Amino acid sequence: MASAPVRHLTYADLDALPDQGRYEVWDGVLLEMPASGHLHSSIGVRISARLELFVEEHNLGSVSGAD
Repeated sequence: MASAPVRHLTYADLDALPDQGRYEVWDGVLLEMPASGHLHSSIGVRISARLELFVEEHNLGSVSGAD
């Protein structure tokens, strides 16, 4: 029995999915991405804090989170 051809997903396919998780498309394959862990979050906070100080000291505008 012949198998069905593999359909490669596109960004448009990803964009059409309901917002129910963290997904990416790599080489046409839909992957569910895990939530970031403690180390990732800790590094992000440290970078953001230093960036905020630099931006404020040089009157460059504002810094916001990824949300």
